[in-house]
Amino acid sequence: MSFGASFLLLGFFSVTAQAKPRAHAAPSSPAEEGSQAFVDQDKFGGGLSWMSLPDTLDPLTSQSGYLSGRYWFGRKFGLEGGMGMGFPRVSPEFNFLLDFNVEPMFALATRRHTIVYSDLALMPSVLTGGSSGTSSWIDISGGVGMEHAMTEIPRFSWYGQWNPISFNIFMPASGTTAGSTALGIGLFGSVMNFSTGFHYYF
Repeated sequence: MSFGASFLLLGFFSVTAQAKPRAHAAPSSPAEEGSQAFVDQDKFGGGLSWMSLPDTLDPLTSQSGYLSGRYWFGRKFGLEGGMGMGFPRVSPEFNFLLDFNVEPMFALATRRHTIVYSDLALMPSVLTGGSSGTSSWIDISGGVGMEHAMTEIPRFSWYGQWNPISFNIFMPASGTTAGSTALGIGLFGSVMNFSTGFHYYF
């Protein structure tokens, strides 16, 4: 298991353990229940993210950086969207990867400064430049993540996310030797689809 996966699992069990009610505890008051809401819910967060890309999606790129926006609608549902560029695996390369990311998120455990969630990410991308023409692929992946708002600066948060399950469609440029349309299914692949980044909530 990768370091990123171990970190997320440790965080999940830590948050859920804290969230368990104590035996014979008095019922929580509305104020106490409200205090368990994520401190940055119902706010827009803008930031930067980085993600690793599976080898099966594009042999020329291994990672992508992108601008992202995130919003938690109450305590159970969040949405993230972003746009970014891929970096060449071998330098110098003249290929350019443009990718988009749309990702609904569902809270699993919530504390004042930490939220653990599951996600389903849709990422269409276009690869252009070089001698291979313009190719495109679509990746759908699912996994778990954890976001933590800093205690001293609660509007600033960082997150880590692991999407080990993925389904992808690769569509090479027509008229090239890149091959035909290919489908792929990833389960606990070698790259592990780990992403991380930060947001500042307004």
